Amino acid sequence: MKISGARMALLLYLYISFMLVGGGIVLSAWIAFHYGGTGLVGWILIFTSGSTLVLAPVAGHIVDKHDRCGAAAVGQALRAAGFLALALPELDIHGISACVTLTASGAMGTFGFSLQMGAINALARINVAAPDSAKLSFQMSLAKQIGIASGTGLAGLSIDKCGPSATALFLSVLALCAASCLGLIRFPGAGAPVVKSKLGLFGASRQALEYLRGDPEALTGTISVGLAFAIIQTTNLLLPGFVVNRLEGSTSLFGALEMIAATAGFVAVVISASTSSAERLRQGVVPLLVAAGLSLVLFSIAKQKVTAIALYALVGVLWSLSRAAADAALLTFVEIGFIGRVQALTTLVTAAVGAVVYSLPTIFVKLTEAQLYALCGSVIAVSAACLLLFGRSAGESCCLARRAGKRKDERGLDAENQIRTSAGNQTRLDS
Repeated sequence: MKISGARMALLLYLYISFMLVGGGIVLSAWIAFHYGGTGLVGWILIFTSGSTLVLAPVAGHIVDKHDRCGAAAVGQALRAAGFLALALPELDIHGISACVTLTASGAMGTFGFSLQMGAINALARINVAAPDSAKLSFQMSLAKQIGIASGTGLAGLSIDKCGPSATALFLSVLALCAASCLGLIRFPGAGAPVVKSKLGLFGASRQALEYLRGDPEALTGTISVGLAFAIIQTTNLLLPGFVVNRLEGSTSLFGALEMIAATAGFVAVVISASTSSAERLRQGVVPLLVAAGLSLVLFSIAKQKVTAIALYALVGVLWSLSRAAADAALLTFVEIGFIGRVQALTTLVTAAVGAVVYSLPTIFVKLTEAQLYALCGSVIAVSAACLLLFGRSAGESCCLARRAGKRKDERGLDAENQIRTSAGNQTRLDS
C-alpha cells in the first residue's frame, strides 16, 4: 500500500522527535556526570520522572482543548529551548550552575514532549480510518525505534567529535526542523480547532477518568500500554546483574543481548507493519502481554549463554509487538475528544508501574535478579490475564445492555403502535 504524503510527513516528524529522545538521553547523562557525577545523573532522572507526573495531565488538557498542530509546534519549541539550555553549563554563561540548568532543561523537554506526542496521536486518530489505525500504529512504532537508535548513535558521535555544547545546539536546531514538518501533515481537518470546553484541568481529568470507566476497550488499551512498558522497565533494571551473577558474563554478553533483542523486535514490527498482521495483533494485545510476561519467567531460568540469548530475543519480539499493539488499541478505541488526556493517563500509568518495578530490589533485598525476573514476569502475565477476563466480562455487559436497550426500544415502539391503533379506533367510533 502506497504511503500518502501526509502520512510520510507524520512518520518523518516522529522519527526526528525520537532522534531527539535518544540524543537527549545521551547528552543530558554525559553533561550531568561530567559536572556532578552519578549523583547528579540520578537527581536528573528522578526530577524528570516526577515532572512527568505533574506536567503530563496539563499537556493532555491543553491538547484536547486547543489546536493540535499548534500544540505540537509549541511542544517542539519547548524542546528546542531545553536543548539550548544544555549548552549553558559547557559555556558557563552567567555562572548558572549545571544542576539548575539541567533541571530546567528536563522540565522543558518533558512538557514539550508530552504536548507534541499527545497532539500527534490526536492528529493520527482524527484522520486515519479505524481499519487502518493498527497498521499506522505499527509504522509509527518503527519510526520511533529507528529514531531513538539514530539519536543515541549520532549524539555519542557528535559529543566525541564536536563536544556537548555543539551537540546541544545541533539538537535544538533539529527540534525546530521537526516543527517545520507539521506544515506537511495535511490531513483533512489537521488544523481544525477542537470543541471548546469550560472545564478546568481537574474537571477535565475527572471527565477523562469517567470516560475510561465507561469504555472497557479504551481502559484496556490504557492499562496495556503500562504493562507493555513494565516489561522493558524490568529488563533495564535487572539485566546487568543477571548477566554478571547468573550467566557469569561481561559487558560483551550484555551488549550482545541488548543488540539481538532490539534487532529481533525491530524485524518483528517491520514484518507486522507491512502485512495485514497489525490488526490481528491489535486484537490480541492482551494475550501478547501474557506471553511477554511468561517469556520473562522463561528467561529467568536460563543458565547457558546461548539459551539466554535465544530467550532474550523472544522477549524482545514479544515486547516490541505488545507495545505497538497496545498503542494501536489506544489509537483505535479512544474518542478524539479524549485522546490527549488519555495519552497523559497512560504516561501516569507507565510512571506508576515503573516506580513499583524500580523499588523491587529495595523491597525484596534477598531475591536474586533471576528471582526478580520470575516475579515481575509472573505479575505481568497474571495482570494481563485479569485484564483479558475484565475485557470479556465488560464486553458481555455491554452486549446485555445493548440487548436490553433494544428490547426497551421495541416495547416503546409496541406501546406507541397500540396508542396509534386506539386513537384510530376512537376516531372511527366518533365518525
